[in-house]
Amino acid sequence: MTVVAATLGLALGLFGPRWGRALLASFFALLLALVLAWRAGVGGWTFLGAAFTLVLLEAVGVWLAVRRPRFALVPALLFALLVGVAPLLVGTGSRPSPAALVLGVGCLALAVWGVVRPAVGLRLVAAAVGARLFLAALAGETAAWQWPVLGLGLLAVGAAASRRAELGHGSGRLAARAGAGAALFTLLACAAVAAFTPELRPADAAFAVRLQRLQSLAPRGGYLWPALSETVTWEDATGYRLWDNLNVRYLTGTDDRGLFRLPGSSRLRGRFTLNGEVEKLRAVKDATELQALQAAATAIVTAVRAVAPGRTAGVSEQAVAEAVQREARAAGCSEDSFPPVVASGARAASIHASPSAAPLRTGDLVVVDVGCSVHHYASDFTRTFPVGGHFSEEQRRDYEAVYAAQQAAAAACRPGAVISGKAPDGGPSLDAVAHRILQERLSEKGYSHGLGHGVGLFVHDVGTGGPLQPGMVLTIEPGLYLSGKLGIRIEDTYRVTDSGCVPLTRGLSAEPAAVEAFLAGAPTASETQRVAQPP
Repeated sequence: MTVVAATLGLALGLFGPRWGRALLASFFALLLALVLAWRAGVGGWTFLGAAFTLVLLEAVGVWLAVRRPRFALVPALLFALLVGVAPLLVGTGSRPSPAALVLGVGCLALAVWGVVRPAVGLRLVAAAVGARLFLAALAGETAAWQWPVLGLGLLAVGAAASRRAELGHGSGRLAARAGAGAALFTLLACAAVAAFTPELRPADAAFAVRLQRLQSLAPRGGYLWPALSETVTWEDATGYRLWDNLNVRYLTGTDDRGLFRLPGSSRLRGRFTLNGEVEKLRAVKDATELQALQAAATAIVTAVRAVAPGRTAGVSEQAVAEAVQREARAAGCSEDSFPPVVASGARAASIHASPSAAPLRTGDLVVVDVGCSVHHYASDFTRTFPVGGHFSEEQRRDYEAVYAAQQAAAAACRPGAVISGKAPDGGPSLDAVAHRILQERLSEKGYSHGLGHGVGLFVHDVGTGGPLQPGMVLTIEPGLYLSGKLGIRIEDTYRVTDSGCVPLTRGLSAEPAAVEAFLAGAPTASETQRVAQPP
């Protein structure tokens, strides 16, 4: 799958301009139609109606490409900005650097030029989307500069390749053929989905209740689509599910990853997608899910306690990470819920730093962000330890500010609250509560990611974008990141109750004095063996 996506990205970037405005506009019309059909399915449109919408928008896209090339390029350029400039400026949670801002402004200027000059816009869209598709297909996070650099390279080569092959306003016949071909392909694909999609088959009767709840929300039935996992953006995605159908796992308890149809669904009248309805159900965990989430949370805390990162200087970050992984398996987890983050000293200022061979040095802080899964349900837990056992005066000041921010946000966590944005009652979000504490206590601007996220079948689970409800599970993880100096993050996983939130990750207090007291215990011979010499 990744090889195919990378190849398509390079092909689009290099040869897209040769296809001409009509073909490229058809491509983006189809993309827009798929998005609209997806949303329309959630709202209740029939599958056949969604297919008709695809054909209609294909025709509009081709007509615009021939008659109004500038207008046809506007949605394409907007999409290019969405997949290129937005990640460049926002990144994976970090504030944009001055260089990223300059690149972003440059990309915006190029986009405006592309609308004024359709021939230029054609090349820009092909290069921008092709570069992003190629990078997204690679396993691992990509630096902010890689997208514009690759895009400029594709732009230069694509411009040279298309110099003599651009389509003019008189290419209506070719455009019509392209649009008709794309529309026919769309109809055939829709018909194939309707004819051959299998029904869900629950693993046992215990999942029948979830299916019944879904059928009550969508009595006409519909389709459950797999989705590309965010693991493609992880630094080490080896062994993680890149293309999964967690909604199917929720409903059936199986690892099936294809496209499925709700039992009893009409093949043509069912909703185009039921993913939205399933995600609403997944947001509130039932007793079985809470039991698995608690087991995963207990296991990861037990693992970190057993390894005691920071108690012994000289061991490498990688050795600490591997020791935590082994202890998590011994405590009952089957796999990691995400690649472990163990970063010390200045490296801890990078939010998603992978463990390195660098040794832990006395006087540094080490951030340990780890998680594991029980029955596919994830845990997520972070502690920051002073290597050697004691915070310096400055480290304690910064750490106490982050700890106070976490405790304040946890105290404000209750049904009706929101992680970010505006709460229905007008009160501050949990993120705003934590930000205020850090701003009051610290002058540095080092809080550069969201406060938390849902946890469930995936470590970044669905359904916590609105008001919190009893049964939801989320993390609260404020952090402070000073480039070239240090990083501090404290994270616990919480369950929302009828009156507040209770932590699932219990057993290793993040209170500064408690952290120092924990590290004050002399490492046993077995603890040293676990970290220094993997079995």
